This record gives sequence, structure tokens and C-alpha cells, in this order.
Amino acid sequence: MTGVALKAEGLSKEYRLGVRGRQTLAEGVRGLWGRMRSGKVAPGAAASGGTKMRRLEAQMDPQRPGWFWALKDVSFEVAPGEVLGIIGANGAGKSTLLKVLARVTEPTRGRARMAGRVASLLEVGTGFHPELTGRENVFVNGAILGMREGEIRRKFDAIVDFADVADFIDTPVKRYSSGMRTRLAFAVAAHLEADLLLLDEVLSVGDASFQKKCLGKMEDLAGHGRTVLLVSHRFGSIVELCGRVIWVDGGGIRMDGPTDAVVEAYLASIAEASGARNWERGISPQGDARLSLHALRLLNHRGEPVNAVDAGHDFDVELEYVLRSPLTSLRLGVEVSSVQGSPIFTTLDIDDPGVAESRHAGRYLARVRVPAGFLAPGRRSLSVAIELPGAVRPFALANLMIFDIMEGAAPGLAETRMRKGLVCPRLAWQVVRTGDGAPPGEHPGRPPQG
Repeated sequence: MTGVALKAEGLSKEYRLGVRGRQTLAEGVRGLWGRMRSGKVAPGAAASGGTKMRRLEAQMDPQRPGWFWALKDVSFEVAPGEVLGIIGANGAGKSTLLKVLARVTEPTRGRARMAGRVASLLEVGTGFHPELTGRENVFVNGAILGMREGEIRRKFDAIVDFADVADFIDTPVKRYSSGMRTRLAFAVAAHLEADLLLLDEVLSVGDASFQKKCLGKMEDLAGHGRTVLLVSHRFGSIVELCGRVIWVDGGGIRMDGPTDAVVEAYLASIAEASGARNWERGISPQGDARLSLHALRLLNHRGEPVNAVDAGHDFDVELEYVLRSPLTSLRLGVEVSSVQGSPIFTTLDIDDPGVAESRHAGRYLARVRVPAGFLAPGRRSLSVAIELPGAVRPFALANLMIFDIMEGAAPGLAETRMRKGLVCPRLAWQVVRTGDGAPPGEHPGRPPQG
């Protein structure tokens, strides 16, 4: 481990679909075998008969019905002080990898060795109690994350100042807004003293100004030699913070290399030729089945699904979703960004004055129109955000579709190559003739004076 902060060797995690509750005997034996292989259980503590153990391992067939590999033979190394980004589609295995590394769950096979103190932030606000005050929750949450009482006391003022909740620190958290809760939760985690920090989508909390503060804190940690593993769909943060990226796909590592090369390859892989993505079973926020997204479509001015639109014409973004129960204060948003992750604009369905505050259960079709000439030519990314009532933070479905804005030939959009930037607005200009063109103090036909 000399010169290595983290070394993962053949990490694999198998789950059984649709089964909850107690472990079966076979699952217990497999888990014990995985722990033995990782060096956490002495071989003598297992049931006798190494042959039986090898036979059980051989039976773990990924093709058998009801079982799947969330991780499969993942191996990599991270150097001390390195900031490593982890990207991939929803369900690819990114969060499972961090949970295994954080010892939240045991690997079925393989092992991970880490040097120094390890801290993880896999879910912002875990451990916050609504009846306790902000002050009390700082101490409780800090203890959950592994901080000592003296360490929390020493950093308490800095945590409160970072979260900007000083006026409410002795108020019960149940009276906080969702933004205040997430700011305080992140502030606690951001002040952990750890050699290795595992972060899962924590840079998406709060508003834009707080996200900028979070990014600055991560840069500060990296600048002080902390080793950081960052899972994020926000490629702007990944590109800014990470020099190296791992692309996780189907539970394994598909690509490991320089940030720009890996991000570009990933985005190219998810480009949709048809301009439509459909999910028969729907995509729901984790642990919340009240809403499921079933389709995302990019439609040209003729209503056809496309992956490229003419800058000279309007185009639509269409969402199809299902509510399984009545909801109040639901928010759906569409974000258009550059392929490097820089947001260009976000639009919300509540901009429609006809949207009811309370929505009945049923199937919904939402469509937003982007006017001609608004976006400059180039490759763009579509993401969807869903904010459910009572949720700590919006559920983000990032980079669901990559599409191109092509140069348009419509009147008023000539010389698009001269319009630098991500947007290409047609603003109100006024051009009037104020004179005959002669320099000040001169007049046509009159010789220059002097």
C-alpha cells in the first residue's frame, strides 16, 4: 500500500431481486465467504470444508433468474491526494461501489484496502432528527459521520457560518426549509478531518450560490492533499475538480483515464439517435414510488423525435410521467447544459400559470417550447429534475439525452458563426441615421479647416 491511498481488488456485489427481510442461509454463507476473502474473518471461523465454499462461489451465475451483479470485478488504485471522479448512468453501480468502500455493505467477492482515516457522505442529512435543534443535530450528525466531540466543538462556529444558519441554530430542524437542512448537513460533512473522503452527489445540494461554495470547499480539501472520490452527474464539477475519471457501466469499469477523454466518451455513448427515450417500467426517485418518469422526447418544429434541431426553428422537450397518488407542490424541471456540464438554462413546469398546485393521480404529458434562435449551434445535454413534496433535495436525472443545435438559415439568424457563447438571443436593437457621415465639425463640400 506504499504510495497508494485506496486499492480495490476484484470488488463484486450480488443482489437478489425482489427479496427483503432476513438473509437466507445461502446468502449468509456467501457473505461470510466474501468477508473471508477480503481478510475480515479468519478462515477458521467459517464452516469446515473449503470445497463447499468453492462450490458455492462457482454457483454464483449472473444468468440465473432473480440475481444480478451490482458490481462485477472492479479493480483500481487511487494515489494519495488524488481527486477521482466516478461517472455513469443511473443504476450503473456507482453508489454501490461507494457503499462497499465505506463499509456500509459487504462485498460478495473481492476486497478494498484504504490508508488513513476514511469519511463518507453518501446521503446528505442522514441522521438529522426533526425534533432536535440545529445545534443538537450538528453534534449528533457529526458523531454519526465519525467526528469526536472535541473536534465538533472546535469546528462548530465554522460549520454554522458555512451553512449560514446562525440565526436559527437553536430552532428545531423541523421548522427549517429543505435548503437550510441540506446546507447544515453538508457543512458538517465538509468539515470532517479525513485522509480519504467518499462523496456521492453532494455537490448538487442547495441553491446555485451554495453549490459554488461547496465546490470551493472541495477544491480546498483537494488542495490540502486530501484524497477524494466523487460520484456526480454534474460534469462541470467533475471537469473542474478531477484529473482522472472512472466510467462505471453495468457494474464494471468501462473506461479509466483523463477526465476530458472519459467524459467525452461517456457522452458520446448516450447520444440518442431517435431523440426519444422511453422507460416502460418508469424511473422513480430512490425509495419513492409516488412518481415515475416514462418518456423524454426532443421534438422538432414538425413534432418529430430528433437528435438534432435547426437553430432557425422552435423545438419542444416533452416529458411523460405517472403519479400514483395525489401530490401537492410537485416541481418538474428541464435543464439544458453544455456537454462539459455548464448549465445554460433551467425551466420549470410551474412557469405555466395553468398548472394546479395539487395534482391528481394519473398519467401526465408535459411539453415546453424553446424558441428559434435562442441556443447557439453546438452539442447540448438534456437533464430532468423532479422535486417531490417532503424530499430533502430534487431527484436529478442528468444527461439523459445528448443533441445538436444545427446552424439555421432562417431570416435574422445569419452569421451565427459570429455569435459566440452558449445562447444566441435575438435582442431588440435600434439603428437610426443621425447624420450625413461627415466627421464632427466638417460638412460635405466644405474644405477642412486649418
